[in-house]
Amino acid sequence: MIQEQQKEFRRIEGVAEKAQPFGIKSGSKTLVMLIHGFTGTPYDLHVLADFLADNKLDVEVPLLAGHGGSTAMLYQTRNQDWVKSVEDMLEQKLKEYDKVFMIGYSFGSNISLHLSTKYPQIAGIIALGIPIFIRNELQIRTLLPLARIFKKTYRKRWMNHEMTKEWSEQGRHSHIPIPSIVTFYDFIDRYTKKELAKVQAPVLIVHSRDDLVSHPRGSEFLFKNLTVTDKHLFILNKQDHNPVHNTRRDFIFSKTLQFIESH
Repeated sequence: MIQEQQKEFRRIEGVAEKAQPFGIKSGSKTLVMLIHGFTGTPYDLHVLADFLADNKLDVEVPLLAGHGGSTAMLYQTRNQDWVKSVEDMLEQKLKEYDKVFMIGYSFGSNISLHLSTKYPQIAGIIALGIPIFIRNELQIRTLLPLARIFKKTYRKRWMNHEMTKEWSEQGRHSHIPIPSIVTFYDFIDRYTKKELAKVQAPVLIVHSRDDLVSHPRGSEFLFKNLTVTDKHLFILNKQDHNPVHNTRRDFIFSKTLQFIESH
């Protein structure tokens, strides 16, 4: 059983209690930065953070700008703001630790890969459910120009009342500003798809065949287009988009720890 660890929260005004960024100190010279996804929060990764800290690694889980609070907060930010939230911490931590690894969940993977092209001293990248190709992407991209004119937000229609309430408590968004979706896709097109040959850090890639958000062929595309030789790909059955809350969690956590310890 994974033991819950003592966390140091960094309170940000307007952000839900469960969505606050945090760190865990274990006295290690190796740091693992966990980067959450688009419209997500650090809470999505708290179990993985506990697991890593329980294995004597220091952990930092920053909050992407505009996330964790109101829809209006998210509306005011763009992809460059989300990257800066991580990059500011990364620059400091690279000076403090012998090794820094980055684990990206969903869009956090895109940010981590992008930053690895700017900071070659990053020891390794772990990409969990990276969104390079999205389910129903053609339909979404086709409708976006019209949506920008006639709608302010997109509502996740598959969510029921209980899920909406739970997500609100966690600082996650059931309604997404249309400009936020546009800047999300812009980052994938402008950076993720074009920068993979520049990535020099070792990369571990994990995805689910049953991921209802990001298509697993995105991870296959990532693996194929990485020029670094130290790369590993696992496409799993019986797993949803979030690697923390699924039946293959033990396997994913084990492979994550093995990757870190072997580099």
